[in-house]
Amino acid sequence: MTEMKRRQHGLLAEATPGATPPGRNSVVVVGDIHGVAEPLRQIIDQTQDTGCTLVFVGDLIDRGPEGCQVMEMIRGLMADPSGHGYGTVVTLRGNHEDMLMKSRHNHTWRERWLVSGGQSEDQAWLDRNQGWGWLESLPLVYEHPRPVLFDDKPRRLLVSHASLNPKRDLNDQEEEDLLWNRKVAGCGQDTVCVHGHTPQPNCRPALKETRTGPVLMVDTGAVFTGCLTGMCFTEMGEG
Repeated sequence: MTEMKRRQHGLLAEATPGATPPGRNSVVVVGDIHGVAEPLRQIIDQTQDTGCTLVFVGDLIDRGPEGCQVMEMIRGLMADPSGHGYGTVVTLRGNHEDMLMKSRHNHTWRERWLVSGGQSEDQAWLDRNQGWGWLESLPLVYEHPRPVLFDDKPRRLLVSHASLNPKRDLNDQEEEDLLWNRKVAGCGQDTVCVHGHTPQPNCRPALKETRTGPVLMVDTGAVFTGCLTGMCFTEMGEG
């Protein structure tokens, strides 16, 4: 663990090369954290007091040993975004949060959650801090209200934990896809989709150009590599 801590870092990447640093007209989408707190602190250090919108793709917990700290930090940011210098802070539900919720009352799901890296300390933290309602309130999809610049074009920004199904309307997506789907597909050429769920190699987010539009995959395997990615987008139009 000592060696891992020496290598932990949170990296802010620009979705459009040459974009300005995060500001009130920016959206920063953060990949899967999985219970490693230090790179999250570094992402927060780079984005707080900028007025940006901060979006987490889910999978805050499991596998890593610091899920309680991660939930404490993110729940605090969500409770008082402006007090931490953000415009908005949004956290999506990942498949690991979903497994944890289902494990409370279902033995089969509890076994699945534990095999998938579940940490009993995370469940105890939720019990102590009345956190179950917060966890259950996390949405599955975030659509930014204004277009962002991507590849020199204004695009709609959609964020989900796993891949959306391009054959369904946004309001008709199935929970199973949003939490578990690894089949990469976009939602139109006018849209840039961003999700985590599938770790990308070499600590780098990956752009997938699909027939149904561009997809950015921002899970850089923080719990394995120490690298947590925040992808920064710039809004188009008035901010």
